[in-house]
Parts: sequence; structure tokens; C-alpha cells
Amino acid sequence: NAGTIEAYRKGVVTSTDVIVPGPWFLDAVKLLNENPGLDVGVHLALTSEWENVKWRPLTFVPSIVDSDGYFFPMVQPRPGFPANTSIKESTWRIDDIERELRAQLATAKRHIPQVTYTWNHMGFTSLSTDVADLVLRLSKEYGLVVPSELGLQRVSGVYESRDSGAVKA
Repeated sequence: NAGTIEAYRKGVVTSTDVIVPGPWFLDAVKLLNENPGLDVGVHLALTSEWENVKWRPLTFVPSIVDSDGYFFPMVQPRPGFPANTSIKESTWRIDDIERELRAQLATAKRHIPQVTYTWNHMGFTSLSTDVADLVLRLSKEYGLVVPSELGLQRVSGVYESRDSGAVKA
């Protein structure tokens, strides 16, 4: 969070994303409210990929969490990783996903006035067209832009680890 604000103040960045269920959300809120010129997106999250820092949903959504109540680490199964560590392998329900995304959007809008867009963490909209359509519908409902609707696309492979193949973004 501090690095993002420093980069903004030095003119390096003009926009950033915030993961609402992430552990440093309240710190981000404070810093973003002190820097109202920085554009902010809601980085909608249904996965938590780090091993030592995990986050849980804001709502009760049993179909999209592991046995400890954390988001799964991956969207899709990956070779070399244990079975049942992706949301795709779970019995996810669209109503659980909608409830959680609504909570993330409402919380972001309540705390950060300059929220303007959404982005999906780790490409979770690849789960299904229903999930992709839901993100588009909710973004519009909350008055937010979806960058892919403007032609912007995610750059794949930027954060791939050569050791594990895990994407860290």
C-alpha cells in the first residue's frame, strides 16, 4: 500500500486496485482517502493464492471456500498442484459468488469515494459465462466500468513463477 501511494505521489501511477477481503484493506482505505486523486478499482477476489497470507470472504459462501473457510488458492486446477485447490473443482454456486461480489463492491464503495472500475482477481470470470456476465451486470449496477468492455485486457504470464508455475496476480 505504501509503495503504491509513493508511486502515485511521484507521478508513476494514476490508478490502482484494492482487494476488499485482503488483510490490508483498511490500511489501503486510509491511504486512498488521503490521496483522492488516485483512481481506484475494486479487484474482485474469489481466490487467495499466497501460502502464508490468506483471506476469507466477507459473507457466508460455503461453496467457494476450502475446509478452513479461506478462498481456494487457484481458479483452475493446475498440473503439479494438489487436487481440490481450485474453485473450479469445488461445487461453486452462482448465488454464493453473487453474494460475495456484492459485499465486496458495497464495502469498497462505502469506504473509497474514487472507486471507478472492477477487475477480477486471477481471471476468475473464466469459471463460466454466467460468472463473467454476473461481474459485468454487478459492475454496471454499482456504476463501475469493466476495463475489458473498453478493450483493455489482462497481460498473461507476467507473474508466473518458474519454480511452480503459479500465477501470483
